[in-house]
Amino acid sequence: MANSDESRILGLLADELDAARATLERLGVALCGNPAVAGQHIHELQALDDIGQRQAAIAAILRAPDIGVAAAGATLESICRRLGTA
Repeated sequence: MANSDESRILGLLADELDAARATLERLGVALCGNPAVAGQHIHELQALDDIGQRQAAIAAILRAPDIGVAAAGATLESICRRLGTA
């Protein structure tokens, strides 16, 4: 596959991650708007936020001109551990 094709596909995948993150964020906001739900499920809501942060970090790596450099500079510890850059 040509490098420009790879970049285009990686960009599209990053866009999909961004779209999924936005959906999760809207879900989290809606659930937090209900005090009973928020109080009973705070850990689960925090997990939604963590997933969104991971998606944003992965999308940034996918869009980077040098994926290896971007991965090495990932700011989320969980991603660094998995990639062996921590």
